Amino acid sequence: MRYRFAGSSLGPAAPKGGVYVAQPHVATDLKSAGIGPFETIDARLLIEPEVAAIAASKVTDGLLAELAACIAQMRQAHAQGHEADAGDHRFHVAIASATGNGMLVAVCDQLWRAQLNSPIWDDIHRRMRMNRYWKVWLNDHEQIFAAIKLGSSIQARIEMIRHLDNVRQALLANSGSPSPQERRRMTS
Repeated sequence: MRYRFAGSSLGPAAPKGGVYVAQPHVATDLKSAGIGPFETIDARLLIEPEVAAIAASKVTDGLLAELAACIAQMRQAHAQGHEADAGDHRFHVAIASATGNGMLVAVCDQLWRAQLNSPIWDDIHRRMRMNRYWKVWLNDHEQIFAAIKLGSSIQARIEMIRHLDNVRQALLANSGSPSPQERRRMTS
């Protein structure tokens, strides 16, 4: 039996040169799937900036009221010395809801749940002093809100990228992994 593309989900070569495609394994239990926070952030960076851009092009008073309420919820959680995960999650899902696309809402919600249910994320969070980042992340959300309020798809996209990159940098700084710059220095 001949195989093509070792390591892929492609199966054995068909008799006349074609390839049968094997059923890919899809993890349904994200907590045990080994999906880490950096994979989740990478996926969010592919999806959420475009979602924010679409939301900015479809801005409504209802969306603005919901996003303002989410930011207020985040502020209140921080004032009480708590993480703002509930308000933060709600903020990102509200932006996705503004697209009018149920699949984007489901994907954004699932990405957030994967992040919250990641044992690796939990481990990094235990080592992080999260309150050091609250001001930056709250400002990020305010900037995303401002861009959406202006109806600026370009600015909403930029602000979402900035926010997710800020999250990535905080995770990287606290993960015990070397930064890309440190990795380059170690290999040169």
